[in-house]
Amino acid sequence: MAQDLIDTYLAGCIRAGLAGAPSPPWPDAWADEIGGALASRVKFHGIALMLAQPQSAFAGWPAAVVGAIKEEARLQALWEASHRNAVMRLIKAFQAEGIRAAVLKGTALAYSVHHDPAMRRRGDTDLLLPNAPRPAARAILRECGFVPAGDRGPTQEPWSIATRDGFAHEVDIHWRINGSLAISRVLEQLKCEDRIAPLPRLAPGAETLGPVDNLILISVNRYSHQCFGYHVEDGRPADGDRLIWAADIKLVTDSFSEADWTLLANLAVTSGTAGLVRSALVFAEQTVGSAAPREVLDRLAEAAAYAPVAAYLGEPSAMKRLKLDLAALTTVGEFLTLVRLRLWPGRRFMEERFDDAQDWPLWALRIRRLVSGLLKRLGLAT
Repeated sequence: MAQDLIDTYLAGCIRAGLAGAPSPPWPDAWADEIGGALASRVKFHGIALMLAQPQSAFAGWPAAVVGAIKEEARLQALWEASHRNAVMRLIKAFQAEGIRAAVLKGTALAYSVHHDPAMRRRGDTDLLLPNAPRPAARAILRECGFVPAGDRGPTQEPWSIATRDGFAHEVDIHWRINGSLAISRVLEQLKCEDRIAPLPRLAPGAETLGPVDNLILISVNRYSHQCFGYHVEDGRPADGDRLIWAADIKLVTDSFSEADWTLLANLAVTSGTAGLVRSALVFAEQTVGSAAPREVLDRLAEAAAYAPVAAYLGEPSAMKRLKLDLAALTTVGEFLTLVRLRLWPGRRFMEERFDDAQDWPLWALRIRRLVSGLLKRLGLAT
């Protein structure tokens, strides 16, 4: 209940800030201990720097809470400057070798709709490299100082770099538009490459997908986190309603023309993401005051029954999801990578699966996974 109250209050603060209005006053009835919980939710929602923007921010707030949020905001701004430099160097290196890299989701929105990119809190940058030669792209990543940061999937792989200023930065390299083969096959019906747009605020020559495409990806990402949780420092809460995403949706759609809304509805219906997009639009409306045309919401509702992406993400059986991915394979290389990932996953996968055993050796985690799977198939408690 306290968390719901906090989230409602924070949503009101973000809504006011986006509208240029004073933030709502600190509730007098709140006990002192709610401050720590609120600071934790601010970090989860990724909104520390957004809260610190309005002139009237933090009026009447407890000093300890204000201090924690301002420190988070300061680190967020420092991280952004360092992260941009790392990503900009990588994009320039790809360009020099004729490799096209389209920026997706959070970083794309940071440098397109947020007036200060640092306000868009995120943990990495997603880069789509359609049709890029993988060995050449990996060589460039290494030349730029990046190293593999986790399991290499058939459509996506994480790379990271430790910079001299003390930050670690990660990029998710997408060979296809989603980490799932099955979802990629569905979303590729969008033909996002037809709407590539420049992203000059990030780097000269940088590119991104069109705003409608990024909105659809945000909607899919939101539902994915509702199904599998969102990683934060103290765990993976199953909560897809981060307020930073609501702010993204409002900022993106505020500039939509009638043609943009029509395109969104058409693409969402065609790709089977209508229900996810409608849910995201309603979430943004209820929290930060975004407004979608009623006729668009109605059309999305009518098409929501066709939901292949939601069906995949909501499928509780990992084996059934694997079968869907196998059915979406396009190359032998994807098949071999998928099989290796499923049979012999690396440390990051195992630590996320068993977050109570972070200090276990990898071989022990793999044995635990095998035993857990066997007991589950036998119908025994794990």
